[in-house]
Amino acid sequence: MQTDPEAVFKRALQAIEARDAETIEALRDVVTPDLVTRLLRTWRASLPWDAKDLYVALLMDQSESRIEALMQDALASPSVESRAYAICYLDASSVSFTELLSAGGWVDPSKVDRRIRSYRHRAGIVDSTTPCPHCGAPLRLDPYGNAALRCDFCKQQLAAAPDADPGRFLREGRHWEIRTGVPISKSDPELSQITSVIPLDQAAMKFRALDRPFGPEMALLVQLIRFDGDHETTLTSSTNPVRPETTTLYKGWTIPRRADYELRVWNASTHGLLATTRFRMV
Repeated sequence: MQTDPEAVFKRALQAIEARDAETIEALRDVVTPDLVTRLLRTWRASLPWDAKDLYVALLMDQSESRIEALMQDALASPSVESRAYAICYLDASSVSFTELLSAGGWVDPSKVDRRIRSYRHRAGIVDSTTPCPHCGAPLRLDPYGNAALRCDFCKQQLAAAPDADPGRFLREGRHWEIRTGVPISKSDPELSQITSVIPLDQAAMKFRALDRPFGPEMALLVQLIRFDGDHETTLTSSTNPVRPETTTLYKGWTIPRRADYELRVWNASTHGLLATTRFRMV
């Protein structure tokens, strides 16, 4: 095996790019601290899982704390092998790889995910992942905590609508829809036009529960955020009780300033973000 550091680094990157698992397996024995440093500079949480899984496979024998973030991320991998390697790294004091195998010698997803749940609980980590309803693999979350529109593992569509409507969200086991637009009047926030580009100075929101009515425990926290470049300012934040039998919440605002805005709707009881959308006042 070639051990020249520069050659090993280039070969590792080429193998990850080509999704060459055999080469990655062969390179595990020549990983050095310098190679770890250089690889971590190329790893990003936004990489596709089939690439990130190869980083995990290459670094799983290392004991350095520098790869902890990479292994934490791998707990949500669609690959049960990657999840197994990650939990063994993160919880080495109580988990051995052989304990995660089935009687036939295969990695057992139920054993792996049970260990992950135990680790998260003991570490005080809130498990925000949800399983794919088709294959059971953990679903990736976007920066707002919304579940993916398609499972990375089985590729099944997960959106509420077949066209992957960006205004619809699967959160807390239910589907929600959020729309912005021009209200019928100042006294009625119902939308006369659905749009994300709204002329000054009246804007409105319609938020809907798609699967069933809100229910008796539901109250909604609605935030209106203004963006000035990268800076965000919360303009309003209000808790809105809703009737259990209803499915829709309307809200309207007078917004006299041209800027980009964002609406965030939270479950006031669970503090979970249910839906978010941006619009522009012009």
